[in-house]
Amino acid sequence: MLLIPALVIGALILYLPGLLMLRGCARTSWWTAVALAPPVSVGFTAFTALTPGAVGGFTLMTWSVWVALLAAAVLVTGFRRTEGPGPVGFQRGVLIGAAAAVALAAWIWWPALSGVPQSYDFNWHGYVVAAVRNLQSGAPWELVPLDPLTPGLRQYYPIGMHNVMALAATGPTSVVPAVNAVQFLLAALAAPLGIIALVRVVLPGLPLAAPLAAGLVVLAPGFAPKLVAVPSYAAGLALTPAVIALILRTRQQGWRWSGCAVSAIAVTGLFATHPAAAVCAGVAAGAAILEGLIRDRPPAAVALRVAGFAALTAVSVLPWALSGLNSAFRTVGTSRPAYTDVSGALADLALLDWRQRGSGLLAAALLTTALGWAGLVWLAVRARTGWPLVTALVFGALFTVAAGTASPYRDTLVGLWYADWYRLLPMVVLLVALGAGAAAGAAVRLLSLPDVRPNQGLAALLVAVWALMSAVSWYDAQSPAARAYVAGSRRPTLVTEGEVAAFGWLGRHVGPRERVLNDWVQGTEWMYATHGVVPFQPYAYTTWAERPRNQLLRDLGRLGEDASVLRRLKEYRIRYVIVSASRLPSPQNLVLPPDGRGLTRVFASGDTAVYRVHGT
Repeated sequence: MLLIPALVIGALILYLPGLLMLRGCARTSWWTAVALAPPVSVGFTAFTALTPGAVGGFTLMTWSVWVALLAAAVLVTGFRRTEGPGPVGFQRGVLIGAAAAVALAAWIWWPALSGVPQSYDFNWHGYVVAAVRNLQSGAPWELVPLDPLTPGLRQYYPIGMHNVMALAATGPTSVVPAVNAVQFLLAALAAPLGIIALVRVVLPGLPLAAPLAAGLVVLAPGFAPKLVAVPSYAAGLALTPAVIALILRTRQQGWRWSGCAVSAIAVTGLFATHPAAAVCAGVAAGAAILEGLIRDRPPAAVALRVAGFAALTAVSVLPWALSGLNSAFRTVGTSRPAYTDVSGALADLALLDWRQRGSGLLAAALLTTALGWAGLVWLAVRARTGWPLVTALVFGALFTVAAGTASPYRDTLVGLWYADWYRLLPMVVLLVALGAGAAAGAAVRLLSLPDVRPNQGLAALLVAVWALMSAVSWYDAQSPAARAYVAGSRRPTLVTEGEVAAFGWLGRHVGPRERVLNDWVQGTEWMYATHGVVPFQPYAYTTWAERPRNQLLRDLGRLGEDASVLRRLKEYRIRYVIVSASRLPSPQNLVLPPDGRGLTRVFASGDTAVYRVHGT
């Protein structure tokens, strides 16, 4: 079964390099290293992709060589151990809560381990993973091939997580298992453990807060289901809490050079996965660092170390930043319409999701959210830790701008996130969950103090809050926003069984330098990732880069009466045409000639048919 190797290899890629660096260089405990390892490992993998020619291409074997060199360096420099768990270590209760959060996340995400991802955007990402695996190239300046048979047709895209998935794809038909396995590991393991690590750094004296916050984020419809979307920004969301935690931990340890280096590698991994996710982490971590410098007034040497860390991080991300500079300007110019007005956006922000309105759980959701915002205010006023509140307000304001305004400055402010409101909400969910954990943890600690007589009213209120939060959590776990949402992401609505059968037939009949004519933004775009068959249109991006391709789809209707159509089909080395029923609102561009003129149907299954072009 291909899924088991993909899970094992994916886990090794996501954790082994990070564990070596965090244990060998950054002096962390085992539990903390496990929680913080994924972004460090992704950064390490991104750096190994920069020099594919030096060791024979970007493959699992060459990656293993770099890991072996890293292990040797760690052994030579000495394997440092942590003395005691420290203030941010994992207590037994936290470990139990972490296990519960991971088990809950695994239960929700279990359906994502099987089936072809059905999100229309995943067509492109599956193609990119297959291209990195087949061409053995993951360097950012080599860009993503929009056609593996046309080296000059390329465009930039952040492929840090695609590199990880490509390494986990060990066989010719293993791209889908690798994508599913790595996505499952990110959502079910990396995200909840990263959240727990972040809350433990911010609230070391409240052990209850960390697992509670992780559980809320895992179940929150404004955060968790977004991880099912695509392996770029969604994967960045899963890594963001660990990156913030690692930077804050480095600050607590006095900005040691080893901690700064490991943190810079983690930021690089997040930036290579998606720059917008790195900006999210940078805003939160930057606010925390700036607050500490203003509040504590440390010596000038500390400020110099902070500047050194910032410079080191900037240099680390430079290859990816320079490669994607032009793409970033195009992204900022993206215009997506708002879906509501300002008052509606504020209401949805209060509920942490736009789907909760009218759900019958308005009071419970509001109370849970109110608990979180109250916890953030408590942190700012009583604990003198105001950066979570400030960061939540910043991203809340950006969400309101994206969701409810038509300002001329809207695209400039939120264009980095494609002007999509649902990309901005997860950071608010993360920080409000931190606040909810702080509020509940502080209340429980207050009630448990031996010299304070418990207040019965406060205890009753606490029990009521917990009951409502449990009800909301259980509802979310049963609703389409959680497990059913994940299951629906693999239900064959875009990539049908007929298409998969056609892919198999084409894989046995199409030559290695040939293409298959297909419509774009359809399930047919998966044929390269699943069976190695090169589609004429791997995704809509190709039509932007080379518009004559899209024109050929429409001109096919004149096959048999216009000799230039057959000539162009031969130039592209196209012998077969695949036709399936589009299940997307996008227009169909592929036009068949009347009565099948110039074509012979050679295969049919369900809603999919394959035609042979006469004269090819």
